[in-house]
Amino acid sequence: MKNTLRLSCFFLLCRLLFPLPTASNASPFAPASENRIKIQGASEAYDFGNVSPVRTPTIAHRFVLTNVSSLPLSIRAVFPTCNCVSARLSSSESLPIVVQPGKSISIEASIDIKQFSPGRFKKGFSVFETGSSSPIAEIELTGNALPAARFLPDVIDFGPVVFGDSPKRTITAIIDRSVVPNLREVCAYTTVSSLSVHQLKTVSISKTRTKLVLELCLAKPERIGLFSGEVGLRSREARIGIGEAVQIRGSVIGSVYATPRFANILSVRSAETVVIYGMDDEDIDSANVKSFSPKLSAKLVKASERPADHVAKLILVQKSPVGPSDSLSQVTVVLKSGESLSIPVHLVYGR
Repeated sequence: MKNTLRLSCFFLLCRLLFPLPTASNASPFAPASENRIKIQGASEAYDFGNVSPVRTPTIAHRFVLTNVSSLPLSIRAVFPTCNCVSARLSSSESLPIVVQPGKSISIEASIDIKQFSPGRFKKGFSVFETGSSSPIAEIELTGNALPAARFLPDVIDFGPVVFGDSPKRTITAIIDRSVVPNLREVCAYTTVSSLSVHQLKTVSISKTRTKLVLELCLAKPERIGLFSGEVGLRSREARIGIGEAVQIRGSVIGSVYATPRFANILSVRSAETVVIYGMDDEDIDSANVKSFSPKLSAKLVKASERPADHVAKLILVQKSPVGPSDSLSQVTVVLKSGESLSIPVHLVYGR
C-alpha cells in the first residue's frame, strides 16, 4: 500500500514538473486552416491583358505575400500549374522559408508564352506551408495572346488532283504590324508534305496592317488518296503559329502519271522517250502500251533509274513510215486494274 502511494506521488510530481505538449504549444506556427496571407498588388488572380507572343515571348509580374497573423509562417513550396510558368521566391534562403508576423516575401512569376496559340490563356501557381497538404494561396494568371495574322480564305480545297499534277492556289494574310513590326520575324509553314509555300508580294494597307500574298503549290504527291493539313505563319525564333491557320484538304486520284505529258516525234529515225511513274510494282510491270494509230509504234522498257518512292518504266514512242506527218495521235498505257493513261503524240514532218 505504501509503495503504491509513493508511485502515485512520483507520477504526480513528474506531471507538474514536465507537462505533456498540447495542441496550443506543439508547434510555434498557427494552424494551417487560418487565413494568414495577404497578397499585395493583386488579389488571387492577375490578368496580363493583351500580350503578343512575338514581341514579348516572356511576361512577368511580382507578387508580395505578407504574413498578417501573429505567428510565424513557414513556406515549404511554390508549385506552378505547368512547365511554362516559373514562380521564384525573392529570398536566397533554402526552403522552407519562415516569414515572421508582419513581414513580407515576394514571388516573381513569369510565363513563357512563345508556344501559346492565339486566344485566352489561364495559368497559375500555388503556395504551400509546412505541415499542410492544402495551399494557403492559389494565384491565377490570365491573359489574351494576340493573333498576328488573319488569312483569306481560311479553307483551301484542292478537290480531286490527278496523280502527277501540280495545281496552285493563292491565299492572302493580313498581318497586324502592331504585333509584328518586323516581317522578317515571321515565315510561312505547312504541314502538308507535298505542298510548298512561296511569297508573291507584300502590300502595305495602312500603318498597322500589311497584306502578304502567298502561293501554294501542290507538288507531285507521294501517295494516292485524301490529304489534309494546314498553312500558316509562325515566329522564326519560337517556330509557333501566330494566327489562325488555313485548313488544306483534297484528294489525289489516279495511279500513274507520265513525263513529259506530250510527246513530239520529229523524224522517222528518232524516238521520243516518255517516263511513266506509279506507286505499285505490279501495276507498272503488267502495263500494256497501245498505239491506236498505224503511224506510231510504242514499247515499254525498264527504266535505268528508279526515283524514290516510285516505280518507273520507259515508253519508247517511234514514228512509223506509214501514214502522214504533221498530225496528232496518242499512246495509251493500260494498267492491270483497267485504269488507262493517254499520252498525246505530235507527229512532225521531218526526214
